[in-house]
Amino acid sequence: MKLQFSISLLFICSSAFAEPYLTITCSEPTGDRFDYIKGTIEKDTDKYSGIQPTFIIEKANSDTVSIIWGHTKAYGEPPTASTKKAKIVTAGTNQFSAVRTVNAGSLLEVYSFFPSNGLLYYAEHSFGFPILDGATSKSLYAKCKFSYAP
Repeated sequence: MKLQFSISLLFICSSAFAEPYLTITCSEPTGDRFDYIKGTIEKDTDKYSGIQPTFIIEKANSDTVSIIWGHTKAYGEPPTASTKKAKIVTAGTNQFSAVRTVNAGSLLEVYSFFPSNGLLYYAEHSFGFPILDGATSKSLYAKCKFSYAP
């Protein structure tokens, strides 16, 4: 019985992690942020402190990118990883992009990857978060390493 349980557990664990086709590891995303508050637009620099996001595209699920992100160091705690999924909407030799929506579209994230340049452009548009009755837009970039599976 113990052997059967171990084999079952091994099967479940190995099937939960598909074989990666491409792994992308990036530096801290940094750039500009625009907040619309009470009729005015405020511009500031922004970045995800202490975060080196990782993106994985699996061979068996090549239309989706898994995003391993985390909370920034600015909150006073060590970063913790969270995993999100985004749908790949364009794919070419020099660029591919993925889109993710949250909360019925109140948050839109766009990830554009440029393998030959080692670059990620990340755009985020949101309404009502983190500013109540306001809108936020971020345009960030990060240098990345693209590692293809053999």
